[in-house]
Amino acid sequence: MTVTVDPAVPERGKRGVQDLFYMSCEMIDKLNALARQNHVKREPDIVLDEHPAVRYRRGPKRRAEQEARVERKAQAGQEALTVSPASSALDFLEQNLYRYSGRVYSGKAEEIRLVQAVNPAEEISCVVREIGKMLREGYRYRDMAVISEALRES
Repeated sequence: MTVTVDPAVPERGKRGVQDLFYMSCEMIDKLNALARQNHVKREPDIVLDEHPAVRYRRGPKRRAEQEARVERKAQAGQEALTVSPASSALDFLEQNLYRYSGRVYSGKAEEIRLVQAVNPAEEISCVVREIGKMLREGYRYRDMAVISEALRES
């Protein structure tokens, strides 16, 4: 059984429906209760808490692809992002988005871009242009993410 929950969330204690992992914690509580009722042995939790997270690390193949892309851009006289072994900015964003701890990222977040537009249509157009640019530079869709609130006309 796999359940997504922040390791920092207390296993027991006061939780409200507004908490990010409320539903996951409720499910864990119900599963634990069922296991106790039926005398089923519960295996220890496996917590994936290494940082930066595995998904933000660059494997040898992806790192080689990125290094080749940077080299091609340099030979063409174009500016290119440097290749980093991991994206600590994305990892920090994941750990702190919608959490109100007051923590501030102190590094340079080159792989994150914030866009403000006059309306949702312009915002979408900007994202589409940026995705097209990144694809032409050799990025793949798996290298990108778009985070947005509900897009509606105000």
